[in-house]
Amino acid sequence: MAGGGGVLSFQVAGGAAGARALLDGLGLIPTATSLGGVEALIELPTDLDFSGEELGAAGAEVQVPSNLVRLSVGLEDPADLIADLQQGMAAVAARK
Repeated sequence: MAGGGGVLSFQVAGGAAGARALLDGLGLIPTATSLGGVEALIELPTDLDFSGEELGAAGAEVQVPSNLVRLSVGLEDPADLIADLQQGMAAVAARK
């Protein structure tokens, strides 16, 4: 595989509440977990409900931050995705 991939993770200001505000502020990108679609998806990995003990048993050495967001970029128009993410970020900023 050459070049970058279509999945990225980032942390949102404001902890878990900030990350939730981002997802709640989106209108186009749905919250879902998938590896096989062509549509953009976003999720909070901490919503997967794995305990620290389960993560450790699976070999995870680092706890997942509560404000970590995983975005799988889809084939939608880039301008639409950018506008939706800006809308979500505005919802985070409005919390303050």
